[in-house]
Amino acid sequence: MRMHDYSITFACYNSLEYTKLFVDSLIITGTPLDRVIVVDNGSRDGTREYLSAQPFGEVILNKGNLGCGVAWNQGILARQS
Repeated sequence: MRMHDYSITFACYNSLEYTKLFVDSLIITGTPLDRVIVVDNGSRDGTREYLSAQPFGEVILNKGNLGCGVAWNQGILARQS
């Protein structure tokens, strides 16, 4: 696999501390954050604000919790477009 022949999609919901740990692990391992697509399922704990301040490839902010499967599909479709 070439260096940037991938993207990472992750979904979150009211999990600010775990989200920060995950993003920190991406940074530590040298993962380019512009290859990351994040889907937030309506968090109300500061997660949305944190995500919006990061240099991700895309941040999708759902109004409510649509579930992981839907969120992952949203991320995949966003990168394809």
